[in-house]
Amino acid sequence: MLHTAGGPVGREVASKHLRTAAAAADVEVRTWHDVRHFHAPMLLSRGVSPASVAERLGHDVKTLFATYAHVIRADEDRGRRIVDETLSADSADFSRTAEG
Repeated sequence: MLHTAGGPVGREVASKHLRTAAAAADVEVRTWHDVRHFHAPMLLSRGVSPASVAERLGHDVKTLFATYAHVIRADEDRGRRIVDETLSADSADFSRTAEG
């Protein structure tokens, strides 16, 4: 982000813009760190590769998972739905072989 004068925006000015935008959007954001903790799980839960998210945030994948990949409720529900659908499917679908 560049300042209107063409130079880089300092932390204080950037934080002011962040707070202004958050207030206008009626979301609770206090710091850039809050944005990162929203951004990473959002991307992961929508299927963006962990390697891509890690690179975007300047982490390795291990650090990404340790820091940002806490339980995402939508993923928990989606996982439960997949298991339920699989277990309720016709078992013949899973017992077929290439020869059969």
